[in-house]
Amino acid sequence: MLELEVLSGKLAGRVYPVRQFPFLIGRSESADLQLDEPGVWQKHAAIEFCPNDGFVLVTQPQATALVNGQVAARTRLRAGDVVECGSFKFRVWLSPVRQGRGVWYEAAVWVLLCAALGAQIVLINLLAHQ
Repeated sequence: MLELEVLSGKLAGRVYPVRQFPFLIGRSESADLQLDEPGVWQKHAAIEFCPNDGFVLVTQPQATALVNGQVAARTRLRAGDVVECGSFKFRVWLSPVRQGRGVWYEAAVWVLLCAALGAQIVLINLLAHQ
């Protein structure tokens, strides 16, 4: 999914995973990313996932956010975008993919493919010598 790399403020250097949507950013206790920074509203902005648009930053009507230095009330987010909410600044990244058990499945598929290729070579040689 997404990761938010904090670039400024009290939380600078931290990385926050975004795994559920909408992801609320603000001072509120109900915010997924709770901020005590100057210029940040109770419910400043939210990151939503829209099937047609991808990840979208939506600010509350009274709040302002900048995406790559441009004022944005609703904008599509891309990897590497820098977002500013008040004095808080973060960069948006795609989360690294974790394979986990998929490695074993991939290895099994390769073994089966090699076995099938070997069987085909044996059959071709048998038919060629008849």
